[in-house]
Amino acid sequence: MGFAEKLVKYRKEFNMTQEALAERCNVTRQAIAKWEKGESLPDVYLIARLASMFGASIEDLIWSRDTATLENKK
Repeated sequence: MGFAEKLVKYRKEFNMTQEALAERCNVTRQAIAKWEKGESLPDVYLIARLASMFGASIEDLIWSRDTATLENKK
């Protein structure tokens, strides 16, 4: 599961709409939609803010099993 899927999962677990999350991040709802579709990524400061907001670590929010598998093969 990548960042986009995790963002959707956390947002829904916290019963937030894209609009509500956008307001808390001071971005547009369209930006949230693009993040959730995997079309773009927030900057590092917003990733840290999102992780804090959801009570997650930055690593948990951005790290996927696919990436971890690739790292273990090195």
